[in-house]
Amino acid sequence: MRRRGAIVLTAVLALGLGACQEPVPAVEPLPKAADPPVVIESGQANRILAELAEAIDAANAAGDVEPMRERVAGAALTMADAQYKIVARDPDSSIAPLSSDFGYRRIVTRSTGWPRSFVVATELGDGDTSFIYRIEQAAPRSPYQLVSWARLLAGATTPAAAAPELGAMVVEPDASGLVMSPQAAVEAYAAAKGGGAEDAAAQFDPPISDTGAPDPAGKVWREVIRLLTETAKDFEPELEQKSEVIDGSVFALSTVDAGALVFGQIKSVLDVRYTIPEGGSVNLFPEGYAWLEGDQLKATKSVHIEHLQTVVLAVPPAGAEGPIQIIAVAETPIVVDME
Repeated sequence: MRRRGAIVLTAVLALGLGACQEPVPAVEPLPKAADPPVVIESGQANRILAELAEAIDAANAAGDVEPMRERVAGAALTMADAQYKIVARDPDSSIAPLSSDFGYRRIVTRSTGWPRSFVVATELGDGDTSFIYRIEQAAPRSPYQLVSWARLLAGATTPAAAAPELGAMVVEPDASGLVMSPQAAVEAYAAAKGGGAEDAAAQFDPPISDTGAPDPAGKVWREVIRLLTETAKDFEPELEQKSEVIDGSVFALSTVDAGALVFGQIKSVLDVRYTIPEGGSVNLFPEGYAWLEGDQLKATKSVHIEHLQTVVLAVPPAGAEGPIQIIAVAETPIVVDME
């Protein structure tokens, strides 16, 4: 009997404890992190572009960068300054001034940090008059400034990206998931620019070749090299050249095909040394350097040239068969020293 009572008591206690337990709440999954917000609303972008247009128009009228210094920065300002100086010395120059006819296309990025960027293309025009601009805010209280610009190649179209109200995601320079990371793509272009890097050159369209055919920036650079060497071959020219991506200049945003629209800036340096009899000199007049004057065209020992270039590329997603598209380029000589 004592054994049966123990069994009954145990059962009653078990039932009582079960009745006092609260049900375990269901575990809900953590909410997914929301996409970063668009960096700028349409009204604010319109005001920024209006101020930038006013600054560009004033600079074009003055033929000087001073009126645009608050709205244009970095390599973009250096290139514009060099071009105004070239046009001042050579009024027949084919250089087209920066355009302020915004409105053709706008791509806004998503971000929670800085720097923040959006991209705008000018109204389509003839020849070299259509531009693509990257406008950046470096820090929360900094003004938005034009930091990169290039001229759209004839027939080139920018790849489709998210509508401005939705925003495109920023793609890191070392991002995977593309046929080549944004940083590597700009570096490959820089390597191919001077000719000789056939493997790198073959990955682009229009092709970068020693003839320089459809790629105007690469063509300009190679033509300068040819003129400074072949036209002075009697003076045994020795040439050194390098083209390097400027640190921190690569910026990319996502396109709807899972590729990336990539901006990069390149500095190219060319040094040519000659063996010239004492008292002699060599006259040099490369195409695009008609703005040089007098003794600037004569070298007795060497020539040192520096160019700045912006390139805009459309990099396909990994697994795509198409090449990297060259969308826009701009290149400007910023230093020419002859000794």
